[in-house]
Amino acid sequence: MGETNQYIEYQIRKLQSPKTKDRYEACGTLGNIKDLPPEALKALQNAINDPDSEVGNAAKKALYAVSLSVQNKQNDFTSYVSQSASGINTGSEIRRNVPQYAPKVKTSNNANGFRLFAALIYVGGFFVGLFNSNVNTGYGLMEFSFSLALNYWVAVFICGTVILGVAEIINLLEKIVNE
Repeated sequence: MGETNQYIEYQIRKLQSPKTKDRYEACGTLGNIKDLPPEALKALQNAINDPDSEVGNAAKKALYAVSLSVQNKQNDFTSYVSQSASGINTGSEIRRNVPQYAPKVKTSNNANGFRLFAALIYVGGFFVGLFNSNVNTGYGLMEFSFSLALNYWVAVFICGTVILGVAEIINLLEKIVNE
């Protein structure tokens, strides 16, 4: 047990390293340890605000992994609830302590940006098809070609729909991460 504590303390010190790689690796390592002491959880929580965004994201992932292991542990603790008087942490004690150390992983809502982009493609493509489908019939006369406009509109419809699909995929992935 002493070696484990020394290892955790070493990883906490690595979180203070000037090297980004060391801080990033420490986050990953601490995220794989199931029973972290409060000082390690606080160090990970502080690492969320690291100047390097990759380290901050690694700290968020580590805290999320620790919170998942605690939730799984809560299910295992139901058989030990009767022993709580003897000093064993019950699930309720862990549940009370985890939220302050493991905030929900928040992601930016990029899906709305993709939806807006798809709408711009639809609207812009309609007008491009409308204005670029004029054919010169000779003698300086221009005539609207529906078949040429239809080609533009089909291409725009396909592109816009693909981008809407990407927006929905991003939206679903964000929901999965935030659950």
